Amino acid sequence: MRLRESVACMREAKEGRVAKKAKKKRAPRAQFTTDKVDVLGGAAQILRTAINGDVWQFRTWLPSEGKYLRLSLKTKDKEVAIQKAQDKWIEVQSLAQKGKTVFSPTLEKIVELYLEDRQGDVDSGRITKGRHGTLTSHLKAGLRYLHSAGYTRGGELDSRSLIGYEDWRRKDHPEIKRVTIANELATIRHCLKYAHIEQLTDVAAFTTKKIKVDEQVDVREVEARTFSNDEYERLTRYLRSWAAKKNCVDENEYVLRQALRHWVLVGANTMMRVGELRQLTWGNVKTYRHKDYTLAQIYVARDTTKVRKPRQVDVRGGQYLERWKKTSKNTKNTDLVFSDAGGKQIDKTYQYRAWKQWMDELGYDEDGSRNLTWYSLRHYGITMRIAAGNTYETIAMIAGTSAKEIEKTYRHILREEMRTAATREVEVLREIKEG
Repeated sequence: MRLRESVACMREAKEGRVAKKAKKKRAPRAQFTTDKVDVLGGAAQILRTAINGDVWQFRTWLPSEGKYLRLSLKTKDKEVAIQKAQDKWIEVQSLAQKGKTVFSPTLEKIVELYLEDRQGDVDSGRITKGRHGTLTSHLKAGLRYLHSAGYTRGGELDSRSLIGYEDWRRKDHPEIKRVTIANELATIRHCLKYAHIEQLTDVAAFTTKKIKVDEQVDVREVEARTFSNDEYERLTRYLRSWAAKKNCVDENEYVLRQALRHWVLVGANTMMRVGELRQLTWGNVKTYRHKDYTLAQIYVARDTTKVRKPRQVDVRGGQYLERWKKTSKNTKNTDLVFSDAGGKQIDKTYQYRAWKQWMDELGYDEDGSRNLTWYSLRHYGITMRIAAGNTYETIAMIAGTSAKEIEKTYRHILREEMRTAATREVEVLREIKEG
């Protein structure tokens, strides 16, 4: 009896599985193609579908890419559709013979290939690693814009695809500087030019709105981003306490804080760029006595500087380098001058958080209008050299730029000199009158 019951149960279970399987079986797929005509002996077809109505579609198999190419012929006329299909098939075969893919690469792929190509410029020393990072940032903004405009692949672009970039960029960031937008667009256009040369897109040039960069705005910005003498002195006094051993949790933090403190002192005295100081090694630094001063002779290597030109300069601040070298744990010729206790580059997040802490505690730039940054140390150093009467040529040679750029960017110092001259003239006239 039990055997019969067991067999019956097994039969019922099997019948249940069969019934369940029958329920899961999909219904036959509906025939969506309503009309089809072979073209060029069946090499391609034109067809109509229930979804597209009376508009003819083109379809052909791409052996090299392993998939069908299908697109709308945008006509309801059969004879016109056949002619368009023949033209399209010939175009597809021409692309295949040239080794080009019919399906254009995504914009992300184009950017990836471009940045890989520019990495070769980093490896060969034509651009810095920092510059490569800037290009990456520019292209991220470009991708966001193009996606917002409905573009996903290179083949979808046309000559006016970038025309609305400036307006889009200002929509969420009205404070953004025009020179920033101009630089971003230059990078984006260069990337897309590369894509055209590599036959990834069909557009050779892109139309954009002319962006007028107002030099006067830039001069005022530099003036705002420069420390006054009082502000700089307060900062250096504050850093003595901030980097004191008693205010550090351990030796590693003490070394790190001292590194940043001396970065400030050396940066203001040497006028070096942030990226140049970050990559400076002890083998490129020598200190020596001259009269009553301790000077530093610094060699800025070509692959560490923005302008890709090496320079050797004699500058003030040698005493700070000597003092920091006694504290640093890594002082071989190949070691970085400014490093943490382990000899690694100072973490950027820590460095910029420290800067923000200093500015907040000192009460500088409370409303954010001045935008004081690590680069402000370079501005301050150049400003002080101009005020001391050094020529633009001398300052430009030390700072690694051109005399024309110094004059253009730091014109506010000239205004101060004119005010001083005017005041002196009035005082002289007053003395003559009183005399």
